[in-house]
Amino acid sequence: MKGLLIADTAVVVVFAASGRSSHDEGLDPVAVLGTAWPFLVGLGAGWLLTKALARTGAGRTAGELADSASTWLPSRVGGYLVILGATVGGGMLLRQLTDAGTATAFIIVAVGFNAIGFAAVRAPGWYRMLRDRRAAGSGATDRVPVSR
Repeated sequence: MKGLLIADTAVVVVFAASGRSSHDEGLDPVAVLGTAWPFLVGLGAGWLLTKALARTGAGRTAGELADSASTWLPSRVGGYLVILGATVGGGMLLRQLTDAGTATAFIIVAVGFNAIGFAAVRAPGWYRMLRDRRAAGSGATDRVPVSR
């Protein structure tokens, strides 16, 4: 999970740097972090929220708890959506509070860039998970011979 957090952080920093570059603004590290910080705070909040959601389970059986907890892991689709929403939503909220600007076009670009970036770093894990599920469900006893 630590590697995934580092990759998510890199996506946010690249998002900030590419935005600054497209507007002919400086790319020195302090300036990039000045643009990225609201989204990095949102990213951290999203990760903490997924951890909290994965731990909840009052009134659930052990099997239900395992299923619901894994849904909210940062590497799973549910966790991905929470992290994406917190990153962009939290980032835009902080930008609004600091008068940094939240134009509609910027929100759309932020959602698109981070959604694609976060999905890209999770894609290999999602592929392995699907492959393993298929392999587990297609054992020799599960196969029906097909004749032609």
